[in-house]
Formats: sequence, C-alpha cells, structure tokens
Amino acid sequence: MSDSNAKPIIIADKAWSERQFIGHILARYFTLIEDLGGVNPAWSVLPLEGMEDGDPHISLELANSDLAEIDMCAELFNDEPWAIQITPTPIGLFSMSNKAIMLFWIASFFSTFFVSSNWIESTIGGNYTDKSVLTSALFFYAIPFTGTLALASYLQVSIGKKLGVRLGHILPIPMPLPYFPWPFGVIYAPSVPSMDRIVWPNRRSLALSAIVAPSVLIISGFFCIMLGLWLTPENVTLSQQPNRLSFPLIANLIGSVAFGSESLYLLGAWAHPLALAGLGLMMLGWIYLLPIPGFPGSRILISFVGLEAARSFRWQVTLFLMIAVTGLMFGAFDGHSLWSFLTIYGSLQILLFGSNLRTPRILDDLKPLNEKTGTRLSHFLFVALLLALPSEMPTEMVSDWDDTPEWSIPTSLDLDLNSTGEFYILLDSPALIAQDWSVRGWTNDTYWDLKWQCTSTTNQTLNNGCSGQIQPLSKVKIPLMWASPTDSKMNSSVIEIHLWLQSGSTSSQQTIRIIPNSQVVLDSTNWNWNQNHESPQLCTSILFAEDALPGNVSIIDTATTNTTGDSSLLWTFDGLSSAALIPNELENHTLPLCLNGESGAIHQLSGGLSLRWVSDEGEIYTFTPSVVDSVVTLSSSGQPTMLLSDNEAFTSNSYVLWNAEYTFCRQDLFPRLPGVAFENGSDDGPEWRWDLLFREYGLIPNLANGSLNLTVPAEGWLMVCDDDSPLPSQFWQISSTSDEYSLSMINGQLLNSIITSDSSTEFSLYGGLSFADVELRTHGNVDIDVVLNQSNYSITINQQNGQIVSTSAWLQLDSDGLIELHVASWEIGV
Repeated sequence: MSDSNAKPIIIADKAWSERQFIGHILARYFTLIEDLGGVNPAWSVLPLEGMEDGDPHISLELANSDLAEIDMCAELFNDEPWAIQITPTPIGLFSMSNKAIMLFWIASFFSTFFVSSNWIESTIGGNYTDKSVLTSALFFYAIPFTGTLALASYLQVSIGKKLGVRLGHILPIPMPLPYFPWPFGVIYAPSVPSMDRIVWPNRRSLALSAIVAPSVLIISGFFCIMLGLWLTPENVTLSQQPNRLSFPLIANLIGSVAFGSESLYLLGAWAHPLALAGLGLMMLGWIYLLPIPGFPGSRILISFVGLEAARSFRWQVTLFLMIAVTGLMFGAFDGHSLWSFLTIYGSLQILLFGSNLRTPRILDDLKPLNEKTGTRLSHFLFVALLLALPSEMPTEMVSDWDDTPEWSIPTSLDLDLNSTGEFYILLDSPALIAQDWSVRGWTNDTYWDLKWQCTSTTNQTLNNGCSGQIQPLSKVKIPLMWASPTDSKMNSSVIEIHLWLQSGSTSSQQTIRIIPNSQVVLDSTNWNWNQNHESPQLCTSILFAEDALPGNVSIIDTATTNTTGDSSLLWTFDGLSSAALIPNELENHTLPLCLNGESGAIHQLSGGLSLRWVSDEGEIYTFTPSVVDSVVTLSSSGQPTMLLSDNEAFTSNSYVLWNAEYTFCRQDLFPRLPGVAFENGSDDGPEWRWDLLFREYGLIPNLANGSLNLTVPAEGWLMVCDDDSPLPSQFWQISSTSDEYSLSMINGQLLNSIITSDSSTEFSLYGGLSFADVELRTHGNVDIDVVLNQSNYSITINQQNGQIVSTSAWLQLDSDGLIELHVASWEIGV
C-alpha cells in the first residue's frame, strides 16, 4: 500500500478533559443524551442501536471493561430512561500483607489445636501430654477445621476470578479459650478485604461469591460429623461430667437412622474430635447465611431484591424481627450466651448499617438474577437454613451423666391362685455410664413359690436375687416368676415381698403386695398389734369379692390341744355386733376386724390364733396371721455399758446397726468388728470397745470369753441384722434414761411364758436386772404368788384340778420411768 492511500488521523484541536475522555469511551456503547454534571461525571444515556438488541446491561459490561484500564467504573441508574455515573475504582483494598494474613492462619491453627486438646481431655479423658490426645487434636480437629476454611477461601477466590471480581482470602479470627458455648477455636472468618467494600459488576456475581464459603462449610461439616460419629466408640468410661454435642437437624436425622436415637445421644457425649470439627463448621456456615449486614446472608438477600429494596425501612423492620424471632427460638432471652450475643450483634448491625446504600457497591444493581440462577440459589438457601438448623445448645454439659438408675416396681398385684406366671421389675438408666445393680427379696409367706429369672437359663431364689450391670441409656427387665398356692381356702392371704434394691451407689427398700384373686382374702399375713401389753388389740381386714356369699366369722385356735389349751378364749371381737355378715353391704367389700385380748394375752398365744370364715354354702376359709414382736424400748443413759457373753440381746455372726429414723437393715453395708480388742489383764478374755455415735454399724464380736464395752446413743433405733434379710431379727427403740438400767430391754420384754395343768408349779427366771425396787403387778383369773429377790423371781400358781393355765411375765417402763414386773395367769382350758 502506498502512502497516498493511508487515511489521515484526525487530531483534536486541543487536549480532552477527563470528562470528555470518559464520555468518548461511553459513546462506544451508549448514546449520550445529556451531561448531568456533578463532581463525578454522569450522563443520561440510551444504549446504542444494534448493541445486543439495545440491552443497557450488556453495554454497561462492555463499557466497564474499557474503563477498568484507567481505574474507573460506571454504575447504571434508573432515569429517563437510564443514567450512568463514573467513579474511581477503590484503591488500597488489598493492603494487608500476606505475612499478616499467614500469622492469623497460624494463630488459628494453634488455637483450634489447643481448644480441641482441652475438649478431648475434659470430655473423653486423658492429659495434655498424652500422645493420643495430641494426635487426635491435630489430625482430627485442627487440620480438618482449618483445612476446610482454607478450601472455602481458595474456592471463593477462584470463583470470584471467574466472575471477573478480585476477592481476598478468608481471615480466620482465633479464640484460644475453651469457651463452653463456642468451643471451636475460631470465632469468626471474614474475608479480607470485606466483600462489602468490593465493587461488584452485578447481582449474580455478588450472590455466587457470597454463597461459596457457607456452602463449603456446611457440606464439609456434615461429612465430618458423620465420619466422626462412625469413628466414635460405642462405649467410653467417663470419669467426669462430659460436654455433649447436639448436632444440626440433618445430622440428627441421618444419625438417628444410621445409629439409632439413643446411640446418637451417647455418641454425642464422647464424640470423636472430627465430629466436633464438623459441628463447628456447620454452625459457622449456618450463621453466615443469616441476613445480618456484613454476613454473606445479607449479600445474598441483596442479590435477590436489590440494594435499594434491601435497605428500605420495610425490609429493615422485617430483618430486625427475623433476628429477634431467631434469638427467641434459640433461647437468647433465657441466658444462652451464644445466641444472646448473636441476637444483640445482629440487631445493632441492622440499626447502624441496615439502611446504608453505599455498601455493597453493585455497578448494575438494576439487572435482576436470571430465573435459573435465582431458583437454584433460593432452593439451596432454603434447604441449607432448614437442614443445617443448629440445636438450641450446640454443646451442653450433661448434668445427669452419672444419675442413679430408676426402678419401676408395681406396688400391688392381683394374681390367680393355683396358677403360675411372672411379672417384671424394670430398671431404667438415664446415665451415660455403666452401673452395677442388684435386687433381692424376702417374704414371710411359705406357700407361694417365688423365683428370679436372672437369665434365660438361670433361676435364683427370692433371697439370693439377681445382679448385673446396666449400660448407658438402657433398660433392664427382671422377671419374677411365681407359683401360687393350690389350697385357696387356707392360704388366700395378701403377702408382702420386701425388696432390697441397689443401683449405682444408692440402695433402697420397697414392698410389693400380692393380692390373690379369691372370694375371701386376708389383707395381711400379720396381725396389726397396738403394742399394748395390758390391753392388747389385734387388727386386720378381710377382703371380699363382689359376688361373695354371706357367712359368719369366728375366732379359733388351730393349735389347741388337751395340754396347751385354747388361747382364743382370751380374745373377743371389738365392735362386731354379729358374726353373721353380708359382704355386699360392706364398704368397699372390706371387713375391718379387731380382737381385744386380756392382759398379757399377747404373750400367751400358742401360734394358732386364727380367723375362720364360713359362707352360707359351707365354704370355709381359715387365716392364721402372725404377730409381729413387740417394739421393745431400750433404755440408754448414753454411757458405756459392759455386755457379757450371756446377754441375750446379741449373738455372734450378726451385725448391729443404729439409725435415727427407720427400722430396716441395709444390704449395702460391709460391717467390720467394732475396734481393736485388747486384753484386760484377766482370764475373762479380750474387751471390745464400741461407740455407736462414731460407728453406726459393725459386726458383733464373739463374746464367748470376753466382753463388749458398748456406748448407745440416747435415741433412735438399734437393730440386730443378718446378711440375708432387710428385716432385723431384733430391734429396739432407744429411750433416754439416767438410771442404772442402761441398755436394758424393759418395755414389754417377755421374760418367760408357761402353760401348766399341774396343781401347783414353782419356777425361777433370770431377768438380767436388779428387782429390788421393781413394782409388781398381777393379772388374770388364777391365783398366783410371786416372790422377788435381788436378781431372781419365783412364781407359784394356785390352780384347781384339771385347769390348763397360761402364765407369762414381762417388764414394762411406766410414764415416770419406773420398772414394773407384770405377771398374768389365765385359765385357757380344762
């Protein structure tokens, strides 16, 4: 080509101003209608015809690609019809050095390593110096947690680059304190520079960049939780109160299906560190999605509705209410510090920056998201907020981790006679540790056959019981098999099973009443005695079925013989006008009965005092309740008392228990001898010393050739117990006294009882007390002569030929503290 054919270059007459230069650049893509003036250049424009069908948004992108060469950018506004304003591109956004950023990452790594080590040590056990603790904290928490943040940071920068936006990396903020509500080591992870300071080409780039980090954290966190649960052992021996993890909704749902709801609860109590890392990542990702100014959730909201709409008063009120409702839902107003802080922070951000139209800066805020992108983002946002919904307390101290298992025992059972079956005793453990349990039972009934089915192949007697270990959050069913008596007319009495229950470190005693399904049933196997010796009264109740026939009740002595006489002669019905009764006319089909006895009659029972019910059709039911021994008063001065081998209160191979309130033996004790015996320098053997105020229970030493120096408190109960029963073989209620009869059983203590048919009988008894000042009281319809010596007494009975006489003697303490010797002699047959 020759120089003559070259087109001439047009040169302006004078240099362009900056406004003119920018105007010429915009003229490539827009028709400039009017210069709008102002500090920053602005024009009213129309897109050029033929420029992508006159789309101003495409024209704006092309113009900004040219303006970027001179560090300028154009922002599109609504006008008549459009307006463009030119502003400089922000400078100094990426001023933080890579060295400073790296320091934050290193500090966050060590922070996560420290808090995870502390969490492992306090929850699962171990020590900071243990290699296993340090290894787990490093490889299963610090590396996965910071590594996921690094992955989110890298993907955020990469996607921003593809969208034509330069973004900074995530800057994790360390919190190396083992703070209970947030034990994750990183409290926040913003981008540097803040995304609100970045200039965004359009809403689409803003939305896609904002969604990257939360989605990576939520998805990675979920997989870390599931993998951590899979790595968590099923059983861990806890030694201190654990810090249990409560997982987000999706992890709870899938974990419950995969492991079971109870197993998931247990796994959360000693979860693998990887599960803790996943929980922290999901929590951080979910919080990022909240529409709080400065959070990715706020930028996503802006990308949907636009900056002007999102900063409107209506939206600010809506967002404020959303934050308040979220805080209320998570207990922010109930003292849950994590959600309280987040609610306060979010509310302040909305109040201070919620109406700020300058951030984030979007050059083409007028172009909405396309339908495909908006639909996908809205679906993801809804699913993420719902399925990643955290629990009210992501971590919580388990206060009941070592709670005692609870027994569920029926108080009464209606069982058929002449049949067999079983019922269950349930043990439920709310604790997170395995605990030992045992159950034993006793009853004074000899007709029912009761056995424990400890295993499918092993049965144990009621006394031997069952034992085992209950696992965390589990239940144990202990079957008690029963076989009822066959002779219902003789043995249809309510029986009581006394159970001694041990679970964990606690023990308790409970009673089960078995009520036979019979026409006539005695309410108890024992008489209820009023503890009165001079005017004894025995009470019980007879239970009738609704269709029971009328009949009559009588008192009989089933043990009467020609030589023992009939003890029922000493007893009469109290308040019963007629022995003939109609059961349907009784209240609740129950007949309360009381027998009034003669003085001393309680000591003259031959063991056969019975009630007999005879129906109008001749059916006979006979009941022979037992008489529980008298509650004897033990007089104590609180001073040491010497006990010798002939004291009838104590026998070897048993143990003594003192208690201030109840009269049940404890099966969880391991009694020992009271103290070190020492020789007293004589041939009487060793002397033992025992003060029950300092040692409430202990083995009774063998006093065959020694003595026991015993100090009994001035009040409470003293019991002699055996290893195989919760019911004491002997027990006394202690009464304070200052006299010399300390530690003497003197209230209703039976000295002797005899039955004789001879014309005259004389005998002596050793009472163990000095009778010099004892007051004598006699009772009965037989003449007797009583002679008292210092420590003995003799009784002469003056009886007629053929008389069968029952005589008994007992000691009693009157209201003034004086000791009375009572002698009762009654004719009970010929």
